[in-house]
Amino acid sequence: MTAVTPFDRVVLGTVQLGMPYGRLKDAGVMPEGAANDLLDAAWSLGIRDFDTAEAYGASAARLSGWLVKSGHLQAAHVITKIAATTPPNELRVAAANAIDKFRGARKITLLSHGAIHRRSWRVIYMTAA
Repeated sequence: MTAVTPFDRVVLGTVQLGMPYGRLKDAGVMPEGAANDLLDAAWSLGIRDFDTAEAYGASAARLSGWLVKSGHLQAAHVITKIAATTPPNELRVAAANAIDKFRGARKITLLSHGAIHRRSWRVIYMTAA
């Protein structure tokens, strides 16, 4: 049985890994080494759930790269998002690209930044299966 930590229910938002954000936004994009250090620290605390999005600059790519290089991909739950403004005829490709970055993760949750019509989700669902 896996030990429960106080951070088992924490989801780490990763926007700051790939674009200027928050109180340090004036410093520019976080250096990749600092991003990896932050992810290492979160993992060591027991955080296994990560929130990212295609709209977060290099965030999704950095998270994916770190998960693979660190060997943690299979134990991670990744919540990733696509833009609700994606044209309907491009949703399948956008969803596939977002999911493919984390294929092999313990769990992948796909969301959208804003409302997408329910018929479009059917197209996206067929992509993810």
